[in-house]
Amino acid sequence: MGKIPKLSTIFSFCFDPRIPLLFFVGTFVMAVAGNAAYGLILQIVGGESTENYLKIIVGPVIVLISIVVAGKLILMTIPQGSIGGGEAFEIPRKGIIYTAGKQTDTIKLSLEKQRPGYIGFLCTKVSEPYIEEFVRTVGLDEDKYSKKIVDPQNIVEIRAETKLIIDWMLAKGIQNYDIAVDVTGGMTTMSVGAFSMAEEIKIDTQYIKSEFDENNKPIKKTQVGVFVKRYMDTI
Repeated sequence: MGKIPKLSTIFSFCFDPRIPLLFFVGTFVMAVAGNAAYGLILQIVGGESTENYLKIIVGPVIVLISIVVAGKLILMTIPQGSIGGGEAFEIPRKGIIYTAGKQTDTIKLSLEKQRPGYIGFLCTKVSEPYIEEFVRTVGLDEDKYSKKIVDPQNIVEIRAETKLIIDWMLAKGIQNYDIAVDVTGGMTTMSVGAFSMAEEIKIDTQYIKSEFDENNKPIKKTQVGVFVKRYMDTI
């Protein structure tokens, strides 16, 4: 079953100049409707007079300005987030979700710095054994972590599984601003999927960057947690 077209899509289609007949009919209908609306308003305000003409002109302008101002005020109440910043490790988290690849050093570093109480892993069938070994090594309790195996090429699935882990953390009483999604590990598509879901729910995202030597190996003690997008400071 196909999706129902949005009203804005239908409206723009009716005034598409690439379809001359439809554009002409749409314009004609709007002109007739506009004249009819004008006549109706004129009757409501009491007929033709200079005062009523001024009411008809000024009234819509005031309404338009009010709508614009109200829209601006509403947008100001919606967290917009800030991009970048190297303070991610300075903020302790109650929950962190990691996109996981074969290496777990950055996950361990983040855990040491931020000490989350609950942890989520997005991994593939290939990286799952590495996460299982990591869980055993650091001694994570079963009720303190959630592991989801995803198809790294399926963005829809990655988004859905990310949302499930977030919901699991929220059910533990953790607030949005106490959760972060770390997109350092795993394949690029995993990071993109996890980031897009975090962005939709207005949850902080972070990344662990490092300096590299001439052999393209990470240099120890150069890792820094940086924000990809931060909403916490807008709340």
